[in-house]
Amino acid sequence: MWQKDPTLGKYTSYTFQHELNLSFHFATELHNWFSWLDCDFDVAKAGGNRERPDIILHRRASHALNFLVIEIKREKSRKDVPVDLMQIRQRWFGYPLAYRFGAAVILEDDKPEFEVQILSRQERGENPIILKHSNMGAPLVAPSCDRVHLEKVAHKILETADTGNDAAAQALQREMDTLVFGCYGFRHA
Repeated sequence: MWQKDPTLGKYTSYTFQHELNLSFHFATELHNWFSWLDCDFDVAKAGGNRERPDIILHRRASHALNFLVIEIKREKSRKDVPVDLMQIRQRWFGYPLAYRFGAAVILEDDKPEFEVQILSRQERGENPIILKHSNMGAPLVAPSCDRVHLEKVAHKILETADTGNDAAAQALQREMDTLVFGCYGFRHA
């Protein structure tokens, strides 16, 4: 995002980027990495008490593929990140929404750096995994995924959700997690 739009983080007397604007740009870039899911920003979901996370990666019209919920913060709002992470655990990991992953993304002001704090619904009491731009090395390359396989698994998850077979749905979700982690060069436990 920063390479494609280097002035996005430049705050001047002429522009002041609010988190909603940054969320839009981040969501647009992020969707390229999760193209088998729908990507929305600042949207309320049924069962979410009109709460609106900054970005969600999900499949519209179902809770079965609620994959990732993201809160965006600017560096000057870093103090609010623990509250965002708590809300992800309480609001977005709980049922009926049951998002599988959550993240707080802290964007540095006036420079192309960031920090990501990642949570998993499966690990309810965990401390977030923290990734920083400065310790990530070279820019991330586009993932090498079998997107067709991911789309097939996503479709099977939706079909299984309609049958009420929770064990089969969970097995398919684990398969999707393994595929997604593999796309980005990680092993999923």
